[in-house]
Amino acid sequence: MVSLIISAKITSGIVGNASQMSLISKNVTIDSPNTQIKGTAWIQSAMIANGAIGNAQIGDATITSAKIAQLDVAKLTGNVSTFIQSNWNGLYQSVKISPIGMTISTSQGSTAQFNQDGLVLDGALGTTNVLNGQIELISSSNEYLGTFQHETMPEHDNVDYLMIKLAGWHTSKPGDSDYDLNSDSSNTIRGGDGIGFRCN
Repeated sequence: MVSLIISAKITSGIVGNASQMSLISKNVTIDSPNTQIKGTAWIQSAMIANGAIGNAQIGDATITSAKIAQLDVAKLTGNVSTFIQSNWNGLYQSVKISPIGMTISTSQGSTAQFNQDGLVLDGALGTTNVLNGQIELISSSNEYLGTFQHETMPEHDNVDYLMIKLAGWHTSKPGDSDYDLNSDSSNTIRGGDGIGFRCN
């Protein structure tokens, strides 16, 4: 009698014929060191601790953390560009990014370049360098004019000064008394500079 009851409970959860079989139960446990499914399996929901997948097609995936050894960047797509630098520079001609920084160009030919040293503004009237807490001015003829910068005086160390420094005479001819090299061994022409105020 006991064996008949057990057999009835087991067989009531197994429905099958020559072409298909169904396991009907709230919980099914397969206890086997190796299980193979040959063919196609449809799983509505799965919790997998470890898995090795040769090829996967995923409609929508939410991934908390991912470690990817190799990634084909050419196949990454987004709302704006395939990847940051390549398509950014192609779609937005006025703003270009590179390993050394970012450059913004205007339709008039002026540029603003952000690099590891600071900001360089270049236009028809000259170049302005913003770096190390000071502003350097260079004319369109490559004449170094001077700087705006912050300084304090030893006798007034609690007072902040906005200093305007004009560059002295500086020629590009070696041997002249006014010839000098910059710290990077380059030479910048410095002519007679002055400060003027104009009211329009």
